[in-house]
Amino acid sequence: MTQQKLRAYEVLLRMAQVREIRATAALARAATEEKTRRGVVSEVTDAREAVAQANARCVNSEGVDLARYEMLSLLDVALAERLHVATVQLDEAMQLRNERANDSLLAKRYRERVDEQCDVVSLGLAHERMAKGQEEAIELWVDSRKEGV
Repeated sequence: MTQQKLRAYEVLLRMAQVREIRATAALARAATEEKTRRGVVSEVTDAREAVAQANARCVNSEGVDLARYEMLSLLDVALAERLHVATVQLDEAMQLRNERANDSLLAKRYRERVDEQCDVVSLGLAHERMAKGQEEAIELWVDSRKEGV
């Protein structure tokens, strides 16, 4: 094992860390977008429920105001279309968040594997240095014993 190999793994580790950070940031953006889309769906659903209640009050009253009933019916149709669009956008945002979560997980696992390899190489180099140090110590001891005899 060489110091050059360790440096290469350290560079690869820094690159993997950047990749992981970018994937995590992309996941955060996707989660924020999903939350926004979920809010839009909730708002449109609430508006549709309010229109349905107003429509029910209009029909249950003594005389039916046809102009108001027609307006509420058109508003309900428009909100139904808007709800459909918002739901499709929410589904797309959820799918994108799932993809970004997967990318983030893969980047994290890759960084962990590179980190482990970096540790293995670093420990191997430390072991080699220690072994060389012990060899030199033994040689010095043997040389000192020869000189003493």
